[in-house]
Amino acid sequence: MPGPKPMPLERIWTRGVRDGQCLLWTGATVRGYGVITRSGRILYVHRVAWELTHGRPARPVVMHICDRPLCFEPSHLEEGTQADNIKDAATKARMSWGEDRSNRKVSLEDVREMRASGMSSIELAKRYPLSARTIRKILSGKNWRHDG
Repeated sequence: MPGPKPMPLERIWTRGVRDGQCLLWTGATVRGYGVITRSGRILYVHRVAWELTHGRPARPVVMHICDRPLCFEPSHLEEGTQADNIKDAATKARMSWGEDRSNRKVSLEDVREMRASGMSSIELAKRYPLSARTIRKILSGKNWRHDG
């Protein structure tokens, strides 16, 4: 016996509530973003809203200008690349860095000690809970480039 028929995509507009200028999704979410399922696939509601309003996005990312993941108001969305999205998040201080990250394994003091030690990444990997590869990135400034 088949399951319920999927909601027509145009019905997403009935699942939003206004909060100021934003149209916020009231249905299911994944990692804070509104979602619907279609043929076993998860679709992000803000991308569906973009496609219904503007057609298929020419660029790979549909970004929220209002910085509210539940918002699917078309005027609050714009196309971009993943690099654009990361730059936007960093500019608006929505990304954690260095010691602010909850999953960090070393402190700023550790990073400064590593850089000043003159030791190889292999030697440092024996002292710190990081791989030699990650330590090489720290020493070269690819990781922790904003500190130390």
